[in-house]
Amino acid sequence: MEVRMKKKLFVVLLSFALLAVSASVYAWWLHTYYPVSSCSDSDGLDFRNKGFINITGNLTGTFYDYCVDNVTVAEMACSKDVYNVSGYAIEIRENCLNLTNSTGCSLGRCI
Repeated sequence: MEVRMKKKLFVVLLSFALLAVSASVYAWWLHTYYPVSSCSDSDGLDFRNKGFINITGNLTGTFYDYCVDNVTVAEMACSKDVYNVSGYAIEIRENCLNLTNSTGCSLGRCI
């Protein structure tokens, strides 16, 4: 029952995140999520640091933060660290120009 509640909460939070994206282009947005058995993150939601996640499950491996283009960073994270719901690896994107004193994305981090 607890797992079902957590999944429902994640769907609700996902819906809010998607609404936030449509309402404002000035905030990070959830781009992709993958169900996983385990997930650990080296840097949390630190857009200024190139970190990575280690995950196991149907998708297993190490996945690094990267630049989508010269202003957008793709931050890999664990859902438990962002939404307090375990079981997902997520990719969050941020326009680096929205961060104070940032001029763009380079080598998987906002600079």
